[in-house]
Amino acid sequence: MSKSSALLIALYLPLWLFVIPLILTWLPFHIYRCAVKLIAMLNGFEFRHPVFANVFLIFGDGMSSKMGVTYFGTEISEIAIIWTCDDHVFLGGDFRNSHHFDVRRPHDCVGGVECRKNDFCHVRPDLIAMLSPSDARFAYNRTHMCPVSTVVPSLELEGDVDPTHIRGTLKIQILEATEENDNGKLLYPELGWTIKNFLGFPFWAKATIIDDPVRIISEAMTDAQLTDLHTQLTFQPYEVNGPLWELVIARRKHNSAETPTSVVLFRFHHTFVDGVGVFYLLKKMISPQTVQLDKKVSKKRGNLSPLRYLGMPYDFVHGCREGSSTDLVQDKKNWSILGDNFSPSEAASHLCFHISEPISFGRIRQLGALHGVSGTAVMHSAILGAIRSSVFADVAPISATVRVETTLVPPWKRDRLLGNNVMHGVYTAPVGEVDARKRLIQTNEAFVAMKESTFCVTSTLISYVLASLPRPIVKLIQELHKGNEGIFIGNIVGPEEIPKFCGYLSKNVSLMYGFGAINSGLIFGLITFGGTMRICVFGNKNLLPRSGQAEEITRAFMRELDDLEIME
Repeated sequence: MSKSSALLIALYLPLWLFVIPLILTWLPFHIYRCAVKLIAMLNGFEFRHPVFANVFLIFGDGMSSKMGVTYFGTEISEIAIIWTCDDHVFLGGDFRNSHHFDVRRPHDCVGGVECRKNDFCHVRPDLIAMLSPSDARFAYNRTHMCPVSTVVPSLELEGDVDPTHIRGTLKIQILEATEENDNGKLLYPELGWTIKNFLGFPFWAKATIIDDPVRIISEAMTDAQLTDLHTQLTFQPYEVNGPLWELVIARRKHNSAETPTSVVLFRFHHTFVDGVGVFYLLKKMISPQTVQLDKKVSKKRGNLSPLRYLGMPYDFVHGCREGSSTDLVQDKKNWSILGDNFSPSEAASHLCFHISEPISFGRIRQLGALHGVSGTAVMHSAILGAIRSSVFADVAPISATVRVETTLVPPWKRDRLLGNNVMHGVYTAPVGEVDARKRLIQTNEAFVAMKESTFCVTSTLISYVLASLPRPIVKLIQELHKGNEGIFIGNIVGPEEIPKFCGYLSKNVSLMYGFGAINSGLIFGLITFGGTMRICVFGNKNLLPRSGQAEEITRAFMRELDDLEIME
């Protein structure tokens, strides 16, 4: 750290004083959230004869907190509510005997009073657990009717697949998979859940409409028809009381000289899974199971020391300033904005996208070694060059910059195997730079500085805090951020080897995101799979108004790589 940077960090230290009033402002919402969660968890339990009793909340680690005096049951001085780590709740107990606690389940008696589950007094008996803030970010608006937060990965397989075999593998490896030494507890119970709202918050709830999760399309489809199917699944509404996912199998049309291929499409709501979780599920359905198919991803984010976190206020303010950049579109007179009640067909028609053909990822590594930078910097710089030539053309000055947001692997463990668990870093990118090598060096320097900053940690914490607020407030916050233009780059790392999905050799993999239709910035997905890399471009018609512009950007990306190869 330079002396000037250390001085600036010291000057920003007083900003820590603002943390206390911010926490006090957020605290009432958090208390309300906890109260809603407690009401939902206690729902359906009652004591036969109500009286006043002290109530304690007991956490899984044994810590307790007195909640006050509540009207509960006769002859009971104190009641304990056990809140375990896996959100299981037990009521009962009597602290009168030296604060000794005995677990009381429904139909047990405490002090002569029966604790029972009343099937007639449920407010919301279908609720299971409140969504975590990291998942609730994708459930703020019309979850079932027009799910722009849907993720649809597709996998191309060699040969005509047997749907019965895939259905059986899915059932054994995922749907009925259980944790070891945990009495048959399901590994992925959320695949049988849906989302319902209660007092302003989204909750997991048991799905009551349980159909066959595997859907078969009997007629062979052309490439154009498969693309239309991919788009249709991305914006197709979900059943209100059904699971928020499905698996679709289609066959690609081919002539007699070609090898037949099939396409498997997974449709998930983003509340269930992120890009890492998608490949985790794909890996679970690989047969035979190989020893190691995961690419090692480093969780080290620069050279951060504990003292560096004292500079979080400075890093946050500096990171927010990164948003001050050149607009992607200068003339916004003819912008078309989707209203609050847009239909799935309107959202689909508003989305422009293209997914490139796979190229060898070894080429990216070689270019990084040639220029002394990381492979990630090579891909980011090539994206910037493609945007400059396609979006800005000759109107952007060489000094033009753009805000780039990208995903980083957090140092902590995933909360759910299929949950959302990424951090977002932000840096200012030199999109106006014409020279490919200069742009690459500047991009690499900005990327390294981003990883050495605490901004991603701070912004993640703030994102979780905001996502823990009631849905109407979260929706308002999302509306306020709709006009923020920039570039989002997601790096989705798959297995390095080419796996066999349910025994069938995998070929190409692709991914579709629905929120590209309403996002104010361009979205790029970098998918590495089986030693290859594909670039996905998503944007709405305001950002990509020309026909075929998304494909134009992917071709420009390849030209940027060519330019870097001839520069030594």
